[in-house]
Amino acid sequence: MAVGAVDTNPTEPDPIRVAFRPARVDRLIGTTTTADEQAAVLARAGIATEPGGSDTRILVATAPRPLEVPAADTPTLVATVPTWRRDLVIEADIAEEVARVQGYDTIPEILPHTPMPPYRHSPLRLRDTVRETLVGAGLTEAATFALVSPTMVERFPPIEDVAVPGEGQSAPFFAILVLMVVVLVGMLGFFRWRGFL
Repeated sequence: MAVGAVDTNPTEPDPIRVAFRPARVDRLIGTTTTADEQAAVLARAGIATEPGGSDTRILVATAPRPLEVPAADTPTLVATVPTWRRDLVIEADIAEEVARVQGYDTIPEILPHTPMPPYRHSPLRLRDTVRETLVGAGLTEAATFALVSPTMVERFPPIEDVAVPGEGQSAPFFAILVLMVVVLVGMLGFFRWRGFL
């Protein structure tokens, strides 16, 4: 047995610095805490904070591409995240950490501060109204599905070009009959290929 330990990554990564706006953290989790209180809460988790400048940019998303917004005149803090906390990357992660350390039971039950979008009528309302009216008039709706692939359908000429073999047979009937035969032959080939025949 080997003695000692093998470290596959002996180089310690640099700590991550995540800028956040305490007012935005309050809006995200629904609390009213000051910047000093949020800094104290993060310090309990080993996350140091320091004031950010007016030129600080806030990372709010990483996917599908990084998205940063300027802090402008909003007070900001910059959190120095320990190297073992790879889950704290954007501003919302800091808000979640504040809520977790402070305690979820301390978050008041309030509605979101963000205004709700206006009501939009269903784009299918007209279609549904026509459907219900026709069904109420005694019509029956039927949804039919293709039983063959589009490439197989393209092999057949249009119905009006199909030659009727005998008296009393219509072109659509004969075309459907031919299509059924082709489908059956295709199914037999599939079963044979799978080893069922």
